[in-house]
Amino acid sequence: MGTGRDIMVTVLCIVYNHESYLRECLEGIVTQVTNFKFQVIIHDDCSTDNSADIIREYASKYPDLIIPIFEEENVYAHVGAFDLFLRSYIKGKYFAYCEGDDYWCDKNKLQLQYDFLERFPDYTYCSTNFDIYNQEDKSKINHHIKTDYRDMLGFTFHDINVNNYFKCWSCSPLTSMCRNINYYTLKDVRKFSRFYDLVACYFYIKKGKGALLENNTAVYRVHNKGIYSGNTTLNNYKIEIDILQTLYIFFHDQPILKDGILPRMIAMVGYCRKNKRYKTLFIEIIRFCVKLPMSSFVLFKILFLNYIKNIRLR
Repeated sequence: MGTGRDIMVTVLCIVYNHESYLRECLEGIVTQVTNFKFQVIIHDDCSTDNSADIIREYASKYPDLIIPIFEEENVYAHVGAFDLFLRSYIKGKYFAYCEGDDYWCDKNKLQLQYDFLERFPDYTYCSTNFDIYNQEDKSKINHHIKTDYRDMLGFTFHDINVNNYFKCWSCSPLTSMCRNINYYTLKDVRKFSRFYDLVACYFYIKKGKGALLENNTAVYRVHNKGIYSGNTTLNNYKIEIDILQTLYIFFHDQPILKDGILPRMIAMVGYCRKNKRYKTLFIEIIRFCVKLPMSSFVLFKILFLNYIKNIRLR
């Protein structure tokens, strides 16, 4: 692992009741091939299964690589504190994430992203494409984002900025590597009901450029115990919209409204119409719109008319 000064990348592995998938996750991390030193911080958030025992096993096997952290109570519920707590352990010039139920499938993932950020110092983070694996039916989908990639200095990538962020949707921490700089404070993240992926990555691109590398390096696992994938469709819409609304009020960037919030509101309209959840839909639209600044009244009009249109089509 080396001393703090020669560690180039810190990997943050977040674990909670991931016993069934954790070994695959950790193998994908410890088998990374790099020409630099990296460390792995494995944080077990008071799991009630055998995740902690698996972490101890790997920490014993790789003592110079892995630093385990075990909680006596669940800290994820403390908004903002969780992310910033882990950030305090970062020794590397860059950091990367991998939750315990996902895994990396490319042994050169860290090297690829390290080389990119070293070559392009004006970029604050880079991510890659990935597969989506459904644990229930064992199916796998290639989540390859189709966009305008360009070749430069041996890399094939797409630029991510405030204006195209929500169109490209490259915010998976599973595939991200970021520069170790201060992107936000505890005061910032406490404004959000949950500091979700799309918010964290948005803070990254507010500090500099982002890039989506064309390579496929990881697998996102969908299962019924996942924090997001185990939730209901309607609840996920509500959570995402609430987070994006807070993000819009925080930054006042129009693309958040146009490309982030509006498509989700329209999708929620379609979902509620299909499942005859009209009362729920009306309540959510009103709850959403009354929190927006008056300058966003046009959006309220668009959404409300969309709602009325769907009611008439019943």
